[in-house]
Amino acid sequence: MDNLKPIETKIELIRGLEHEMKTKTYSKEGLESTQKVDSEQKEEDLTAWLSNSIQTLGIHVDQFESEIEALTVGPKK
Repeated sequence: MDNLKPIETKIELIRGLEHEMKTKTYSKEGLESTQKVDSEQKEEDLTAWLSNSIQTLGIHVDQFESEIEALTVGPKK
């Protein structure tokens, strides 16, 4: 009986995959699934853009700080 449990779970997984494959692209269910993927992709893109922007701003801050330091420590009379 214990041997049937892993087989049953794999069968359920296969049924789920078959259901996804048979879902028509322009059906209500198919359109909802693409919207979910689109929103997930948008979130990933936004997160990547934000982290890139933060990194770029950090580099600019470091450059400005070094310029300020160079100007304040410059030659004294």
